[in-house]
Amino acid sequence: MSKIILVVLNLFAFFIYNLFFGGDLTIVQNFPDTIKAGESFTIEIEIEKGDREGFAKWQQSLPEGFIATAKNTAGATFSFKNQDVKIIWMSLPEDESFTISYDVKTDTEMQGDFALIGQFSFIEQNQRKDISSAAKSISITNDLPALAANPDPIDPEVITKDEETQNEDSSLFVENESTNNEELNALNTEEEIENDIKDENSEIELPEGTVASREGIIITRNVKSTGEAKYNVTLTIKRSDLNSFGKIEDYLPPNYIATADKSMEGIFSFKKNVMKILWMTMPEKDVITVSYLMESTSDELDSAVIHGAFSYLDGAESKQLKLNPTKFENTFIPLLVEEAEEEEEKIEEIVEEVVEAIEEEITASADKIVEPIESQEIETEPINALATKEELTKEITNIPAPESSVRYKVQIAAAKREVNQQYFIDRHSITQTVSIEFHETWYKYTIGGYDVYKQARDKRNEVWATENKINDAFVTAYNSGERISVQEALMITQQKWFK
Repeated sequence: MSKIILVVLNLFAFFIYNLFFGGDLTIVQNFPDTIKAGESFTIEIEIEKGDREGFAKWQQSLPEGFIATAKNTAGATFSFKNQDVKIIWMSLPEDESFTISYDVKTDTEMQGDFALIGQFSFIEQNQRKDISSAAKSISITNDLPALAANPDPIDPEVITKDEETQNEDSSLFVENESTNNEELNALNTEEEIENDIKDENSEIELPEGTVASREGIIITRNVKSTGEAKYNVTLTIKRSDLNSFGKIEDYLPPNYIATADKSMEGIFSFKKNVMKILWMTMPEKDVITVSYLMESTSDELDSAVIHGAFSYLDGAESKQLKLNPTKFENTFIPLLVEEAEEEEEKIEEIVEEVVEAIEEEITASADKIVEPIESQEIETEPINALATKEELTKEITNIPAPESSVRYKVQIAAAKREVNQQYFIDRHSITQTVSIEFHETWYKYTIGGYDVYKQARDKRNEVWATENKINDAFVTAYNSGERISVQEALMITQQKWFK
């Protein structure tokens, strides 16, 4: 009868859980029911997170006499201190479900039944939510008498992370836009993160920018903006008595690249968003200062985070020290004009020179000359300077039949993202209506609409002369709404080109 009641209660709890949490977030603990004292076992946590993303934490308090070490953290930072296991994601894995695990060693004098329960915390709709796992018990058998009620605590600290996993999953540590500064500040999550990853030596006075401190090793990281989308990142290592292998790594956010600057005889490399400086034998200086140049290639993130690791040999033992995150502002400003458009302008200038030369030749041998025209395209075949007007026309472009729907506009900007009219009012003092078209993967912004090329040309010159930070505007042409070259438009409308 008691078993039936237990099943009914479990079903009821499951129904309540699904009612409040949508049924798409589940946490299941897996570990043996019984072990012998002194044996090790693995705790495996299956997390079904759905489409949640951003900051999250798994925390579990273990009984005294348990010692936990990381096994599989799914790209997160692992720590075990004061009997608390903490696994922290700056950004959750992309998979809707994943598994984490850690090994637990038990004391040889332990005995009894122990109920283990953990808590998964995350941010959803600007609010922190905590979901507890169902309690699961493990029985530890021992032929010795049971432990006293308050045995001496075992308080080791293990902070580790597999190097290969770090490299593969480093992009998962980037702060996701969905957990932006406002959300973190509102929930004091940023302060919580700092507390969770604070090193045991943090009470001593440390230099500004310190990201790691352990066993006499102190590492600082400082990110300095040197201009639009450019940074200088400086790392200093107070190396204690290390005199063998050393490697420092920084895991850069997506769309950031690094190049070598000062490596202090180390080997610099950058691959898959991981910057590495490696020494087979570390320099003898007490403080090693290295730096690299970093550049942002996108405005996808308003702010970004660098974290990393320092690996070294301490005698014959290989050790790794994680480097805490450093947050900085993304200073990338989207280009308003596509580079290809600038190349078109250069080509256009060359075409103008060619056409002017042709005009001079034709003037000497024909009654009616071909007016010089502007073009954004160059024919690959050489133009015969002595050709007739009909041959020249055929060679320059394939001209459609004359139409009355040709319009000229002035392009003032192009960008990979869409902005509204207010952007041009605030940034460039342009109050005239700005039209938007999506052309060849770019948003292109134009003003005006003219039947006569010269009117568009005059508007372009006016944009050039105005203090509006736009000095590369140019004339574009459209035939029945379809973008064509200015050269074709001039031929269709039989208008004269003006420089």
